[in-house]
Formats: sequence, C-alpha cells, structure tokens
Amino acid sequence: MKLSEMGLSSKKGYLIENLATLVDAGINISESLFIISSGVKNKAFKSLIGRIKEGVDAGFSLCESFKKTNIFSNRDISLIMIGESSGRLAENLNILSLQHQKEKFFRYKVYSALMYPALVLFMMLVIGVGMSWFLLPKLSVVFTQLDAKLPFITRVMISVGNFFGSYGAIFFPIFFTLLFLFFYFIFVHKKTQHIGQLFLFNFFSTRKLVLESELSRFGYILGTLLKAGFSITESLRLLNQASPFSFYRDFYLYLSESISEGISFKNSFDSFTKSERLIPASVQQMIFVGEKSGKLPEMLLKIGRSYEEKLDITTKNLSAVLEPVLLITVWIGVVVLALAIILPVYSLISNIN
Repeated sequence: MKLSEMGLSSKKGYLIENLATLVDAGINISESLFIISSGVKNKAFKSLIGRIKEGVDAGFSLCESFKKTNIFSNRDISLIMIGESSGRLAENLNILSLQHQKEKFFRYKVYSALMYPALVLFMMLVIGVGMSWFLLPKLSVVFTQLDAKLPFITRVMISVGNFFGSYGAIFFPIFFTLLFLFFYFIFVHKKTQHIGQLFLFNFFSTRKLVLESELSRFGYILGTLLKAGFSITESLRLLNQASPFSFYRDFYLYLSESISEGISFKNSFDSFTKSERLIPASVQQMIFVGEKSGKLPEMLLKIGRSYEEKLDITTKNLSAVLEPVLLITVWIGVVVLALAIILPVYSLISNIN
C-alpha cells in the first residue's frame, strides 16, 4: 500500500455503502463506480475507485478488482465473490454495507467508553512530567539549603528532582518512545496485539465491554448471513474474518470446522475448552433452542439486538465506574506532593519557634 493510501481503509465503508445502493437500483457496476468517483474529492480515494473501475472495464470481476487494492478484507472479498457467483451481488453488497455500519458503531462505542479514562490518565502523565522536570528540581534546591531534618518523602522528592534536573532531557524522550512502542506492540501490531486483547478481556472494567461488543457482532453478522441464505460454515468463516479479537477468531474457526463435520452447535460448544467464557451459557441455550426449532437466524438477530442495547448501557456506565478510581489516583498524587512540600516547611517553622 502506498503512503498516499494509508488512510483509505476507513473510507471503504463509504464505497461499499454507495455501491450497494446504486447496484440495488439497477445501475451496472462500472457506471456505479463512476458516479461514486464523481462525488469524491479526496485524490487518493478517487484514484483508488478509478483503478477498481479500470479493472471492471477490463473484464475482471468486482472481487478481483477489490482484491488488487490490498485494502479490503478477506471477508469483504469473499462476500462479493459469493454474491457474483450466485447472482446475489446487490443483496450481498447490502449485507456488507450493514456489517460495516455495525462495526463502525461497535468501534465507536468501545472508543467512546475508553476515551474519558484515557484522556484523564494522559493529562495526569503530562502534569506529572511537567512538575517532575521543571518544578521538582527547583524545590530540591530550596529544600537542600534548609538547615532542618527533612522527612523521608521530601528526601525522595529531592532525589527525583535532582535526577530529572540532570537527566530529564534524556529520560523523557526515551520514556515516551518506549511507552509508545509498548502500546503499539501490545494493542496495534498484528502479531502481538492478542496480548492486549487478552488483557482487555480479562480486566474487570473492560471485560464486559469486549464481551458485549463481540456478542453483538456475533449475533448480528451470523444471523444476517444465515437469513440471506449462507450456510452455517460459510457464515462462521466470514464471521471469523470480521472479528477483531484473535481468541474469538480461533473459536469461530473451530465451530466452522466442527459443524462442517456434522456436529451440532451444542456438542461443538461443549467440546471447546471454556466456551462459556466467550459465549455465556444463557446465550448458548438460546442458540440451541433456535437450532432445534429451525429459527436460528431469528434467534441470533435477537441476541445481537439484545447485546447491542446492553453495550449502549455499558459504555455509558463505564466512565461512571472508572471515575472514582481516577479521582482517588489524582487525590493520592496531590496529597503526596503536598506532604512533600508542606512537611519540611512546617519543620522549619517549628525550629524557628
């Protein structure tokens, strides 16, 4: 992918949504791409649509033209390929468009829930760095000139202030670089992001958020695909490609392989170690009932809607749950700094008296 195309992955939902609308209205793919391109101002995005159109005009299928861009996921390509081969391209594009909208909604909910605590922690870090680098060295000079026995907390503060005064210009760039690399490899890098995902899934404050967002995705995508006529194994493979969490992808792949061998959902769940941590027992029972009654798509969509509502409530409550923890953390920092400054001053006044 070229540097100019680095930000285009976020725009693919716009392309699929508009393409689905135009193709569903009976307009051919080439003309639809031309119409979409004419309304786009971003040069890189316009060029991307132009290359897809050139591929279609040259006789390549839409999925082949999409695949050459290296922007669309395997799930997107698979859905379009199945739609083209079965004559249901417009229907599959609509399914794909709705899935992108839902995924955007899930990401927004998760990010909005984590934004407040992340912002507070960032501001605490900035203030702490500013005080450590600029204020503590000056205070340490004042306190070392006092002819009084300094408390332990003040002596620690003086040592820290002296260190930052001498090595702050070296320490903080290295510290922030290492901090950035840590978060990049834990949460962003594809080969190691499973570590951060497992942390979020097992951390008491974020576990519920991850669980509800994934169950919403599970119910909605699987139910939509089954209702559109896809087989269970096809739907699970596409769901595997849609999930951002590696441990859920492994689980969906296992279900797909197990069910393809003729094993029921119930036995597949039972044979997977700790499946109830990923899919709660109550949700599993709903799936078993839907499977037995022949209404599995409807049951899955009901699960998706239910957990989407729960996710909405959880994101609103998460900041309220974390706020006392953040306030206590800030209070402890302020108290420690205040004691480190006030105690030696009080000691000095006592000596003068």
